[in-house]
Amino acid sequence: MARQLLIQLTDAAPQAEAVVAWLLLEDGQASGGAMQGTLAKAAAYAGNAKVIVAVPSERVYLTRQRLPGKNRQRLLKAIPYALEDQIIDDVEGMHFALGLADNQDQYWIAALAREQMQQWRDQLASAGLNPQALIPDVMLLPGAEGELRLLCEAERTLLALPDQERLVIDNGNLPLVLKKIMQNTELHITKLECYSAERSLDLDAQVAAHVNCDVNLHVMPPLLLLGEALAGNLPINLLQGAYSHREQRRHRFQAWYPAAAMLAIWIVVRLMIVGIDNIKLSHQLDSIRHQQQQVYRQAFPTAKPGGDVYRKMEARLKELKQRRGEANASFYSMLSKLAPTLGASSSLQVQVLRYHDGRIELEIQLPTLQSLDQLKVSLMAQPQWQVDIQSASSVKNHVEARLQIRSRT
Repeated sequence: MARQLLIQLTDAAPQAEAVVAWLLLEDGQASGGAMQGTLAKAAAYAGNAKVIVAVPSERVYLTRQRLPGKNRQRLLKAIPYALEDQIIDDVEGMHFALGLADNQDQYWIAALAREQMQQWRDQLASAGLNPQALIPDVMLLPGAEGELRLLCEAERTLLALPDQERLVIDNGNLPLVLKKIMQNTELHITKLECYSAERSLDLDAQVAAHVNCDVNLHVMPPLLLLGEALAGNLPINLLQGAYSHREQRRHRFQAWYPAAAMLAIWIVVRLMIVGIDNIKLSHQLDSIRHQQQQVYRQAFPTAKPGGDVYRKMEARLKELKQRRGEANASFYSMLSKLAPTLGASSSLQVQVLRYHDGRIELEIQLPTLQSLDQLKVSLMAQPQWQVDIQSASSVKNHVEARLQIRSRT
């Protein structure tokens, strides 16, 4: 139950400086005494408390009706038609609230002008209060079997009858009403409990000889008595229908509906664009992979299809480079070893020398084929070289030859 703040409004349309009373409760028990002040001062005690406001019952039409069914939403919609003959005002301008049911399926029903309801809501909101419940104060007056309970105030009296009925009586009419109640033998009243904040009530003078029961007088702040009802289920809450917290939140959120709709449309459009782009990129990727396969098959006709073409191509190129002697054989390192051998033969003439990827190609002139064989033997003395005579032909009195030298490492 935790912390509760009970505020009692005494005016139908309280002003900013109007005096109200409030009481703090912890787990259903009063924490300190009742206090008085403006609504703004009462709001300072709200904190994290559940705010419950008791409103003047004379501004609310209260009745008990037997209603069929248990669906509260359907019952709430049927109330205006059930009370149409009992209310003078147009039901279209009325607010209705449905309370708890007793064992005989009799429900408490409250009806009041929407204008009055809105006045209370606006006044409370202007003081920074957002109550969880608005309850007619007479509904908080505890009743008991065989007892008639009265809460006497300056100008009015709240009554709780043994049959659970609740009445609000102007003090000028109180003697007559009490007389009628005491004469009703069906109520079986054995005790009369009277509560008053500042004055005692001479009940014998009010009801004359019709009081045939025990009478007890109690002087205490009204809120201490009304606060006892907060320990159980609230009998009725006027914050229903259009005034419920759920409905108020829905109205607040409705202001954001257009912006939320635009955001949702923008998100959907962006997702569609991203989806279309992904489809296009997927088709492009498939096309690139197909082209890779074609290039790979053209370059390596004997290779098996499938697999990661990029990695297979990379492995094949690395293999080819190794075969061509690319590994650490630079032009300068090969030439430094080749030059002494070529320079040792005075009859050898170098016509063309080419270098590419660790491979040297020579076009030379020699006097005889025997000297070409000797040159090859001399070059193959380098263990890291592979020497191939690609062509050799005799022309007049000399031999023209083409050699290829590759690095093995």
